[in-house]
Amino acid sequence: MKKALILILFSVSLLVACNDDLNYENRNLAELFKPLTQSSILFINPFSGRLTSYNIDTNTVDGIWFEENFFFYGYSVGHPLYTAGHSMDLGFKIIEVTENGVTTLFEVEDNQGIFPLAYCENTFHFILAEYDELGNVVSQIIVKYDITRVWHK
Repeated sequence: MKKALILILFSVSLLVACNDDLNYENRNLAELFKPLTQSSILFINPFSGRLTSYNIDTNTVDGIWFEENFFFYGYSVGHPLYTAGHSMDLGFKIIEVTENGVTTLFEVEDNQGIFPLAYCENTFHFILAEYDELGNVVSQIIVKYDITRVWHK
């Protein structure tokens, strides 16, 4: 029984690790992150930090998107703007999560990370960090993004 459980866990981890569909950098986020059924809605679970597909007809979770070291950072619960990215590979994006899917609003450079700081009157403040090739922070600045989609430093 113990050997069978270990074999199952190994097989599942191998399938997840080898699945190219989970590599968000090679795909459009709108294509990758979408409700699993027509009766499903998307949201970021505030407790796990994971993108979740929830079926409103059956009142059940029908999918949780998970990739190790991939995170969603957000503002207050229920707010649609998040940053999403991989803590090792970076590739951060500002995204909007609605019940119907995910829209990429902005992508930072490959050597940068962007993290929510605060928002006030439809202006969103972020910390934009730049990293060197070893993953060390080289610089950090505060940037803001307003509803007209204009960046200010």
